[in-house]
Amino acid sequence: MANDNIWEPGQPPGDPQPDKTNQRTENPQSGGDKKPFSDGRILGLNMLILVIYTGLCALTSGGPIFDAFLLFVHVLFCFVAALTYKRWAWGLSALAVLLIGVSTCVGILFNVSGLQI
Repeated sequence: MANDNIWEPGQPPGDPQPDKTNQRTENPQSGGDKKPFSDGRILGLNMLILVIYTGLCALTSGGPIFDAFLLFVHVLFCFVAALTYKRWAWGLSALAVLLIGVSTCVGILFNVSGLQI
């Protein structure tokens, strides 16, 4: 018998193929065997953070200015995370936070000051 290996033609006989069903995937950036966040979870957490600090800023007197500052920091963080982790979800989250945050900030500004469009 030339090659008794049933796994792969180039693998030596007697060396079985490792079982790949029980292996964990390691994230080299986390240092452990944790799975990275899914794209939907990244977007959802960023939207939740946006809702929390925008709601708190809407209740204060200098809310729109402080909300704009937090919005800038949040978008900057998302863009840095997109470049660091090389994932589109962070970049898309930055754009979504920017669009929703600016429109909400403008809405709060016009609602607080009583300006009419």
